[in-house]
Amino acid sequence: MLNYIYRLLTWGCLLLGLAGSGAAGYWMKVEIDTHEYQQFVAYCQEIKLKIEARLEVHEQTLLSGAATFDASESVTRQEWHTYVERLMSNEHFSGIQGLGFALWIPAEQLATHQARIRAEGFPDYKVRPEDKRDAYTSIIFLEPFAERNLRAFGYDMYSEPVRHAAMARARDENAVTLSRKITLIQENDKNVQAGTLMYAPVYQKNKPIATVEQRRAALFGWVYSPFRMTDLLNNIVAAEPDTTITHVNLHVYDGRNTQTEHLLYDNHPNPPSFDDSHHSVVELSNSFDGTVWTLQFEQVLSVNGLYYLNAWLVFGAGVFISLLLFLLVRSYLNMRANVKIAAELTRKLQESEAHFRAVADYTYDWEYWIDPQGQFIYMSLSCERISGYSVEAFMQDTQLLSAIVYPEDRALIAEHLQKKPLLGEIHEQDFRIVTRGGDVRWIAHLCTPIFDNDGQFCGRRTSNRDITERKQIEQELTSERTRFAEIIKAANVGTWEWNIQTGETIFNEHWANLLGYTLAEIAPISIDTWLKFAHPDDLKLSNELLEKHFNGQTDYYECESRMKHKQGHWIWVLDRGCVSSWTSEGKPLLMSGTHQDITERKAYEKTIQQLAFYDPLTDLPNRRKLQDRLQYAITLNCRANSQFAVFMMDLDKFKAVNDKLGHLAGDKLLKQVATRITTCLRKSDMVARLGGDEFVLVLENLKFPYDAETIALKVIADLAVPFQLSETNTVQIGVSIGISLYPQHGNTAESLMDHADTALYQAKDNGRNCFVYFSEVSSSTIDNV
Repeated sequence: MLNYIYRLLTWGCLLLGLAGSGAAGYWMKVEIDTHEYQQFVAYCQEIKLKIEARLEVHEQTLLSGAATFDASESVTRQEWHTYVERLMSNEHFSGIQGLGFALWIPAEQLATHQARIRAEGFPDYKVRPEDKRDAYTSIIFLEPFAERNLRAFGYDMYSEPVRHAAMARARDENAVTLSRKITLIQENDKNVQAGTLMYAPVYQKNKPIATVEQRRAALFGWVYSPFRMTDLLNNIVAAEPDTTITHVNLHVYDGRNTQTEHLLYDNHPNPPSFDDSHHSVVELSNSFDGTVWTLQFEQVLSVNGLYYLNAWLVFGAGVFISLLLFLLVRSYLNMRANVKIAAELTRKLQESEAHFRAVADYTYDWEYWIDPQGQFIYMSLSCERISGYSVEAFMQDTQLLSAIVYPEDRALIAEHLQKKPLLGEIHEQDFRIVTRGGDVRWIAHLCTPIFDNDGQFCGRRTSNRDITERKQIEQELTSERTRFAEIIKAANVGTWEWNIQTGETIFNEHWANLLGYTLAEIAPISIDTWLKFAHPDDLKLSNELLEKHFNGQTDYYECESRMKHKQGHWIWVLDRGCVSSWTSEGKPLLMSGTHQDITERKAYEKTIQQLAFYDPLTDLPNRRKLQDRLQYAITLNCRANSQFAVFMMDLDKFKAVNDKLGHLAGDKLLKQVATRITTCLRKSDMVARLGGDEFVLVLENLKFPYDAETIALKVIADLAVPFQLSETNTVQIGVSIGISLYPQHGNTAESLMDHADTALYQAKDNGRNCFVYFSEVSSSTIDNV
């Protein structure tokens, strides 16, 4: 009975050991699956970041192109060709059909525009499509100007709804925008790809763009780039990813809708299928200035493609140990008398466990042990996955390892092996090998000398990890930095880096060139260099803006300030930057930014400010100046308890002159009218032009309400005299005048203007070429009409 119980216990131990082995193997498999998924997610994030970085590079390219128009009076076709050729290398055009400019064309200028382009050597040029619209656009520059791009020459992108929406948003928001999914006009019947377009607005010089209405009025055109999505993203996402991230299908959708009609990109139109496989899906969003792309990554893996060696080793070892225990217990029960044999079996079992544990702990990477004479004691199976050579090949040829080291790196390995091994020393080295298939792979080499309990050197344990993918990423990052530096150079801005805690500062050569110096001339360089050239009156504002940024009140620092040029004059610079790192105490540490010369822009702003209150045609005050004058007159006359008059004037027969003789003649007539009206007024009076043929007079210091009649009659008489517009053209016009009085007809600028306008309509009804005072009766009559 006791032996029966012992046998049951023996079999129970075996079953328990097998169950535990299965559980351990399954746990190891879950770890491998988790690691694989984490690598997949990291790969997805990396692709997302690369796409964002590429879009930002193209955004800067468009802004640089827009700056070219801002900085020039005009840009010719040859200048645009030369600019694009210098700005971009061929690799920048991968996925981009080109870099172009679309001109905004009001309907009345269409014929003149087409004639001008045809005169440049394009006799068949016309704006397409040809149906009538309120306004047109036309692609007049597009580089490279060849092949597919010739199909886009003259195309009106504004006529197509999707392009129209992106162009309008760029114009209204003064920002770089990205269109929704479209088919490029350059596409033919072969290899048609989904496309998208990026736009940067260009405005006319010397025109305000503070509001949406001003931007629409000041629009000149758009710098834009057309993208073929498959070409663009294939340059970022290889059709076959690295072997460590296998079978990844990437779908990019326009917006958040993942229906087929919104598909922009598919790197595997015909993905491989596996009968025995599992899927991992990651969905990310990529946003650019409000335009969202949905990036859907799907990893399809064959179960045979996953590296489950460790799981199988754990499971096999557990089974092996369970069987050994089972046999040991059975042997003990069957041969109790033979204690010596049982003890020997126990010792062998312990040695087997220790040997297996040492092997199992280092099987993830390519592991091997060598004795003091350089002979291999152990070589892991990973050697074949990384190098292409089997374990047997290395065991048979001890020189094979040295032979596959990249020739330029062999001296590093030889120097390492010649050094005397020291207890506790760990040697790390990155080097390259040439695989059996001829590929060059990077290896992270970790070597540890092994000593026994007596301190005798027993050999080296080495772990090699394949870091080729990491090296490739580092190289790509270096290339991205180089491209960014080229863009900075093309953008014509100075750069600076500042250690806020130490004052150490780095400027690029162009920073010094902005001031007329070279870096060598202003050395040694520190933050004091900037303080030396900065205008003293601007330092307070600069320091206040810096403190706001340091305190987290602003996301970035931006300040317009003056700096002294080598020739002695002051230039204006736009100083932009942000803190990139902080100390452990939360203080700003490193900050970087740019200096851009805006001297010319500041001069333009000053000129615009001077012209903001005057009509550019007649040099008379405009509506804004009139509002200020009326407010001032109301305040002054209210305090003095006096009165003044407001004339609202409209020229009679002016439209006939415009229609018959043209706008140039009309403009000339308006200038002469302005001169005659001015001669009729006193120094204290004011005449303003509201626009078209509308004029407003403000007559102050009236002793009696109806003293305004004298000036009204003089204006009517003077304007009735014929105007000589040219040697052959003489015209005669009249003027209708509506008069309101302060304070009888209103005590605000708006009410006085409205009542004078009401009286003007009454004057027109009375037969024109006369004046009428405002009255409640006339106002009521007009309202009823």
